[in-house]
Amino acid sequence: MFRRLTVAAVVVAFAAIGVMAAEFKGSITKYEAGKSLTLKSKDGGEKTLTVSKDVKVVAVDKEGKVIDNGGKAIDIGKRLEKAGDKGLRATVITNDKDEVTEIKFSGGKKKDAK
Repeated sequence: MFRRLTVAAVVVAFAAIGVMAAEFKGSITKYEAGKSLTLKSKDGGEKTLTVSKDVKVVAVDKEGKVIDNGGKAIDIGKRLEKAGDKGLRATVITNDKDEVTEIKFSGGKKKDAK
């Protein structure tokens, strides 16, 4: 009896954690600073998400290591203009309110220090 109750409590805890945050992968095709972004998935579906006021934006290389941008903020608008219609590959992490809290740009290259 106690074993079943413990197992049930663990299952409920893991289910609650899964509801708190979500991770979406795709290409950012539209971005309005501090308001919203549109993410296009590989299967062609689009999802519009609200952007949190304190969103964290980072670039990661192919190994998943954060690329140092010299302390400068990453300007998503300028990067999106350069990318054109294909958009920017990114992983978007949301909170339980479906607000974007973190954007990770992937596939970047490390700059050689010269």
